[in-house]
Amino acid sequence: DWELADLYTELNRWDQAEALMREALARSREQLGPHHIDYLWQTMFLGDLLNMRGRWDEAEALFRQDRGELLALVGPLHPKTICAVHYLGQIELERGDATRAMPLLQEALRERTQVHGENHKWTQYTMSRVGQAYIALGQPREGIAVLERALDLATREGRRQQAYVLLILDNLARGYMAVGDLDRAEALLDEGLANAKASLPADNIRRGMLERSLGEWRERKGLREEAIAH
Repeated sequence: DWELADLYTELNRWDQAEALMREALARSREQLGPHHIDYLWQTMFLGDLLNMRGRWDEAEALFRQDRGELLALVGPLHPKTICAVHYLGQIELERGDATRAMPLLQEALRERTQVHGENHKWTQYTMSRVGQAYIALGQPREGIAVLERALDLATREGRRQQAYVLLILDNLARGYMAVGDLDRAEALLDEGLANAKASLPADNIRRGMLERSLGEWRERKGLREEAIAH
C-alpha cells in the first residue's frame, strides 16, 4: 500500500495517494500502537504529501509530534528524528519564511553529516534545501557554494541522474540566475529537464518545477512565447 501510494504521488494522483496512506496508517496504528517507531516513521510519509499539497499546518503538526516522540524514544541523532527536523525546515521554506527555515535546515544538515556523512543522498538533499534557503534570503553565492558541493558529491557517487538531484539542479540554476550567469543556469536546467523527461511521467511535480524555472530563464532572455510554453 505504501509503494502504491508513492506511485500515485509521482503521478500527481494526490487524493488517491492520501486516502491509501491514511488507510494504511490506521491499520499500522492498530497493529503497532501510536508510539511505535515504524508507525511514527510512516506518519512522515503522510506529512510529506500534505506538505507537497500546501497543507502546511497539518504537515507541521505531524512533524512536530513525530519529532517530540522520536526524541524521547531514540534521541536527537537518530535518522528518523533528524528527518522530522528537516521537514519542519522545509515546510517553513515552502511557506516562504526562509529566515525560520534556515536554522532548522542547518541543524538537520549538521546532524545528517555527523550520522550519515556527506556522501549519503539524505545529506545531499538537505544541502539542496539549505542552498535554496540561502537564495531565498538574498545570498545566492552562499547558496551556489552549497549546491555545487551537493552536485559534486552526487556526481562522484554516480547518482547525478537520480530524482533527488533534479532539485539540486533546479535550485543551483536559480542561484546562477540570481547572480546573472544565465549560461550556467541554462545548462543545468537543460540537463535537469532531459533527465526528468527520461525517468518521470509528464505530469510529475519535479518536471513542473524545472519547466517553471526554464520559463523564468526564457523570460529573462526576452523569449516571451517560449517562456509561456514552459
